Amino acid sequence: MRIPSDSIIVLDRTGNPKYAMLSRDWPILGLKCRGGGWLGPAEGATTAFYSNGQPKECWLAGDQFVQGVPCRDSFGFWNAVFGNGTGGVNFYHTGRLKSCTLSRDFAGLKRGQRFVQGP
Repeated sequence: MRIPSDSIIVLDRTGNPKYAMLSRDWPILGLKCRGGGWLGPAEGATTAFYSNGQPKECWLAGDQFVQGVPCRDSFGFWNAVFGNGTGGVNFYHTGRLKSCTLSRDFAGLKRGQRFVQGP
């Protein structure tokens, strides 16, 4: 996995990435995760990882299909304040999608609702 230059990376006790504040929007394992902000990477969303390197959370840069599920663009802080408070895409340690906010109707749920699936 690669991280763009000028990003802020925080490591866990064993030296594995715990989370990164990306300097710009960047693909992480097939997803375009949101990065940076007007003031640089520290202002942007964080992309979190499990110790095995699998993504734990990614704030999407644009609507994307994640493992076949239509997930909505993550608006970071504004979504957390004015939305449902859970804008990021979350994963299980196996890499399987755990949850996201839907960008369109899917599986009996309406656009904007939170899609959650078991491990």
